[in-house]
Amino acid sequence: MTCLPFRNNNTIFIFDDIHWSVDMEDAWKIIKKHPEVKVTIDLFQLGVVFFRTELSKQDFVIKF
Repeated sequence: MTCLPFRNNNTIFIFDDIHWSVDMEDAWKIIKKHPEVKVTIDLFQLGVVFFRTELSKQDFVIKF
């Protein structure tokens, strides 16, 4: 994750098309497992990642 050096405690990363292909699904799984990632939200077309150190590790899936 080349963006990680630029993040801080208030940074939010948004990833597009996280379920578009098998490779994107695999990348999303790797992102969710990263030790600095605290909360992820899967909105199907988008993935939202939070790094706030005061949060517990949680992964959410919102289905419409």
